[in-house]
Amino acid sequence: MALATFSHLKKINRKRTLLFAFSLFISVPAFAKKREPLSFWLKDEKTVAVKRMFANISPKGGAVGAVAASPSKKNPDYWYHWVRDAAITMNEIVYRLEGFETPEERQIETQMLKNYVSFSRLNQTSKAKTGLGEPKFNMDGTPFNGPWARPQNDGPALRAITFLHWARLLKSSGRKKEVVKLYDPKFPQNSVIGADLDYVSTHWKQPCYDLWEESFGFHFFTQMAERKALLEGSDLAEELGDSPRALFYRSEAKSLEAEIEKHWNSGRGYIMPTVDQTNMRYKNSGLDSSVILGVLMGNTHDGFFAPTDDRVLATALALEKAFWKIYPIDHANKAPGIAIGRYPEDRYNGTNVFKPDNGNPWVLNTEAFSQFYWTLAADYSKKNAIALTPLNLSFFKALPLKKKYLASLKAGETIQSSNPLFQSLISALRKKGDSFMAVVRRFINPNGTMSEQIDRKTGRMVSAPNLTWNYAGFLSQDRTRQ
Repeated sequence: MALATFSHLKKINRKRTLLFAFSLFISVPAFAKKREPLSFWLKDEKTVAVKRMFANISPKGGAVGAVAASPSKKNPDYWYHWVRDAAITMNEIVYRLEGFETPEERQIETQMLKNYVSFSRLNQTSKAKTGLGEPKFNMDGTPFNGPWARPQNDGPALRAITFLHWARLLKSSGRKKEVVKLYDPKFPQNSVIGADLDYVSTHWKQPCYDLWEESFGFHFFTQMAERKALLEGSDLAEELGDSPRALFYRSEAKSLEAEIEKHWNSGRGYIMPTVDQTNMRYKNSGLDSSVILGVLMGNTHDGFFAPTDDRVLATALALEKAFWKIYPIDHANKAPGIAIGRYPEDRYNGTNVFKPDNGNPWVLNTEAFSQFYWTLAADYSKKNAIALTPLNLSFFKALPLKKKYLASLKAGETIQSSNPLFQSLISALRKKGDSFMAVVRRFINPNGTMSEQIDRKTGRMVSAPNLTWNYAGFLSQDRTRQ
């Protein structure tokens, strides 16, 4: 660690003791038997997920405020603070603060966020090669300057979303002074939210690498996160009296919408993950689960590429069909559901050996599909109606429905909540969502820990152990079920 630069972090090292003490209160339960109801396992696994996620926040050997992607330091080496992964993880901490936490838990989780703010500000002001577009940092906070896929512009957007989420929570409890520390309306560029929003608003027109750190171009996932950050940032800037930036952010978000629309490919019938891609010619199916992640994480609840969008539904079905075809575990021993990977042509399995048919299902993607289906159930329940169209009809016919209901599904009809078929569709969406978590339950380690991937042939946990995003993803889908 560069002591002259990071010495102030020592002042909060004493918080490690508190964090360790907190972890003692989270005891890992006796693991539910796989024959027991899924709900039993979900309850037990939530405890495991919280404990393991907390263990990777300000971990021993890393700076206070850093979030390790995984404790794995070789084969593969994930002992880094990835801006994207950290933002997704810390957003779950904000969600926990919105829940029914004890005063002791709230104090510790609030300190986690404060530490994360300090560490993030150091990242922003460091001399990293691509500035705020730098994808990862060493665990001591210094920039990682080795060869890498850079820049990655989803990181600043996701980090801004997390801090904006926390700012709204602080504001709702009357803690405006703390909000101003996150976004200073007089000097926004000198605050964590302002710096990220300024970067997003001036860099979204530039190509970058995707969330998988492989493809170079303009990415649906990145742009959905950027749009959400700009819209929510505009709202906060306006509330704090910074009208010029509020107007600018909103204007840029509007311009982004036209670019995001370009990802829809009517000829193929699904949303493309990347446009203007300049590398990875073998990745030619145009299918990538990052689209569903982008829909979930970029959802602004204004209807723009919402989970219920026909184009999104068609994309989800195309992805499921593609992965079902290529993974042997989806066919063996009465598979409970479909394991979801990154994209069909994936060549990465957690080692340095890249070759065709080498990719595996990923836990975080399988969790995301569960969250997606439960989100659909909630959104349609609020709408009190489901409109069937030529584009989404196949999606609904793929749900686990009784034959008499499947036969009655016709494009052009709208199923109202008063129709018994409506509740059957809602139940089928939830059941389909459960099937993805049943896949996760089948293949994770007996003690509930999760590695990055599931071997496509054996179902064994492979690649980085205790991947932080897996645990954040579990908590995210768990929230959707409430």
